[in-house]
Amino acid sequence: MTNTEAKLIHGLIKKANRVKAVEISGFFTMLHQEGKCNDDLIKGIEEYIGILSILHKKCEGLSVYKIQKKANPIDPADFAKFTKFHVEITELMKAAKEQMN
Repeated sequence: MTNTEAKLIHGLIKKANRVKAVEISGFFTMLHQEGKCNDDLIKGIEEYIGILSILHKKCEGLSVYKIQKKANPIDPADFAKFTKFHVEITELMKAAKEQMN
């Protein structure tokens, strides 16, 4: 695994980001129930949380160096999609919250 991937994983599995994932899930589930977002987005969020859970189980408590020495449990192409989705969904939630206020 590359150092960049290890650093990303180390940051993503921190408690604050796991709590943020739960917040994202709840927020968009609420919007989905109101008919303001589609099923594909909800499925994407569920997959995102599933991958985050896998990474947390495999790498919890490890330093960046130790994470780097392990094999990435996520396929590189899927990992790239995962990190891109993380950025996009975080920005989308931020924009939706601003629009609501």
